[in-house]
Amino acid sequence: MTAMAAEDVARFEGTWKRYPSVAALAGLDLAVRRGEVLGLLGPNGAGKTTSLRVLLGLVRATAGRVVAFGFDCWSQSIEVRERTGYLPGDLRLWPELRPLETADLLGRFHADYDRPYARSLLAEMSVPDRAARELSRGNRQKVGLVLALCHRPELLVLDEPGSGLDPDMHEIILEHVRQACHGGATVLLSSHDLSEVSRVADRVAVIRSGRIAALEDVEALRRRAPRRVELRASRPLTAEDLRLDGVTVEHADGARVLLTYSGRPAELLARLSRLPLEDVRIGELDLEEALRQLYGTGGEARS
Repeated sequence: MTAMAAEDVARFEGTWKRYPSVAALAGLDLAVRRGEVLGLLGPNGAGKTTSLRVLLGLVRATAGRVVAFGFDCWSQSIEVRERTGYLPGDLRLWPELRPLETADLLGRFHADYDRPYARSLLAEMSVPDRAARELSRGNRQKVGLVLALCHRPELLVLDEPGSGLDPDMHEIILEHVRQACHGGATVLLSSHDLSEVSRVADRVAVIRSGRIAALEDVEALRRRAPRRVELRASRPLTAEDLRLDGVTVEHADGARVLLTYSGRPAELLARLSRLPLEDVRIGELDLEEALRQLYGTGGEARS
């Protein structure tokens, strides 16, 4: 086993989790760097939730090594969870407890529980002071986020935090992810929405069949992502007009063409300058489409 780098908060090394009928993780290798937001993306059944549960010591890996803060995530899971905040994808609250009562109860397990901070978060998120059974799904999710944050964790683990919620709730989650990072926390964020993740993540990891299929800095991905180009010419454009390495014609209707281009901008502009164009529009693909084209992940960037 390799030594854990000082800049890594957590590391999966050849991690397997086998169930009787399936391997949820199949040799997962992934490092979570200190101070980063790492977005974990993949289809249903890819192993995202299992990897998070193994990290938190809620599930024991079949083989391999998982460490966080220098602790073994199974045999020293208490030490890991003391420094971690967790919002599960299947959050369940005690139905009769009010939000602050729930925070106070769980705060007994954290020496660093900050009750005034929990109270201020609930107020900032406008969470009603009602029993959990009377709260909307969005407000229950806000409570879960407060529970994950209120002891000011070094590592924040969020499993599909925005699934099924409205855009305003998404923005609340993202804003608190940003605040946690500014406060020095590391964030591991599993999400079905790549565009959401790209707004806060430093890197994205695509997990497929229990392995990492792609791992990329978001800014590097943006730079490498294909460009979408719309052309309008004074005459119909031919295949020879558009012959250039990296060009893929998506749609052609005579003098109007939609294409994507992966390559050096100067080469594309040189080619376009020789055409009788009346209008050119060049824009970025969204990151989900970029991942599909770069790594062949298709719809699997969705969970």
